[in-house]
Amino acid sequence: MKAPAWKAPARILSALCAALAWCAAAEPQEPAQLPVVAQDLKQLQMPGKVEAVLWTRRSDRCTLQLVYPNQGRGGYFIGNTITNLRGLDPTFGARTLALTDGRSVLNDETQPAATRAPVEVRNTAAPAEPKKWTAPAIQAWLLRPDGTIIMPLASATPTSGPGDTVPRESLFSFPLSATREASAVAVNIDGEYRVQKLEPFAD
Repeated sequence: MKAPAWKAPARILSALCAALAWCAAAEPQEPAQLPVVAQDLKQLQMPGKVEAVLWTRRSDRCTLQLVYPNQGRGGYFIGNTITNLRGLDPTFGARTLALTDGRSVLNDETQPAATRAPVEVRNTAAPAEPKKWTAPAIQAWLLRPDGTIIMPLASATPTSGPGDTVPRESLFSFPLSATREASAVAVNIDGEYRVQKLEPFAD
């Protein structure tokens, strides 16, 4: 016995709804975004060249940051100026140097005190030129447990701000898979090699 004609569209509609529900369930879900976590690699620091090293897992990559010293605080060496007092040493004559009311007075025992004229003492040595700081030459890579190397995808040397020419760090980017594959970080800072073991990230 044939099914009533009005029931056929209902069966088709029910089948379509079931298919759509199955497709929605089978569609891959967006992975949860990983939290940003970092490790402080103190063994890779180098006084005067690299003051901090951070190994960071981000949402889409891993980064290795080698932070340079802050050049705004004591980054330059300033020499002392020296006052030239030649000819005023009592060892080589009768004259001595005294200060009166903030001014230097040339004393000569052979002259009355009233005739001793104040003289100015000036710095004759030019101030030393500031020692310019230069960023170290840095290479960085990761090591797997079997000794093979993971090279960075990219590197950069960001500056502190607009118009600044002094770099603040060396930044190396690695694939996110490096958090599972890498067991250590190796760096070369001005020809000196250093290696530090990596610990698993704790979420």
